[in-house]
Amino acid sequence: ASLPLNGRNFVGLSLLTAGAVEDRTPQQGVSRNSGVSFHGQRARSNSIMIDGLDDNGMATGSIRGILSQEAIQEFQVFPAAYSAEFGQASGGTINIVTAGGTNRLSGKAFVFGRSSALNAREYFERFDSAGNPLHSAKAPFHQAQGGATVGGPLPGGRTFFFASYEGRDAAPSKFVTIDPTTTALLNSKGWPVAAGHVAFQDDAHQVLAKVQHQWDEGDNLTLRANYSNNTNENIEDWGGLVARSAGIVGSWAIVFTARARSV
Repeated sequence: ASLPLNGRNFVGLSLLTAGAVEDRTPQQGVSRNSGVSFHGQRARSNSIMIDGLDDNGMATGSIRGILSQEAIQEFQVFPAAYSAEFGQASGGTINIVTAGGTNRLSGKAFVFGRSSALNAREYFERFDSAGNPLHSAKAPFHQAQGGATVGGPLPGGRTFFFASYEGRDAAPSKFVTIDPTTTALLNSKGWPVAAGHVAFQDDAHQVLAKVQHQWDEGDNLTLRANYSNNTNENIEDWGGLVARSAGIVGSWAIVFTARARSV
């Protein structure tokens, strides 16, 4: 609840687990993976479970639905040697429990912001490749992230609801070092190339709605729907001597689940 998390992607907290490191495999296509490698396995070898149900893309091993950090009540990380209850992964398993409503109506709203006004200039903004001083402008940057949650009881005293929304509007940039002569030649041939600080879009929207009905102490029914929409113009990493060549890349997912439990 109190650890700072840039981008507010809850999966990043699993990097605190022994044997977990950031996955270095280049991202290919719009299918997001967990971004975490357990004991040398690639990120698409992991298994993500939400409320006890599979959240993995069957064809690619990617994550089907992305949740707001505020919609998560708790999660477990099993880097290896987990029981057969989980399985179906040669990497690690991340088991997530989503938040739910209670007998009291409650909610929260939040907003986070970052701006280039608080950033320092990077090395290659101050010096060229030969170490000569430069006087280039600071890299443009903007990131705003906010959302809200609400939950509580429905009439009857046995049914509860919870809903959350989180959105991110970000405009970071990459520094392209292609020399002006080459840039002008490529543009003259109809191949648009920009040098210097080139901004790109990185937006996300995540919505979750959940209803729980408690028949008695051991029997309950949960209905959940979540929607995520992501746009990232840097899905295929570029920068340096690699110009921006891909257009807007977006991915979205809608997941509906129903689960009845009797104890």
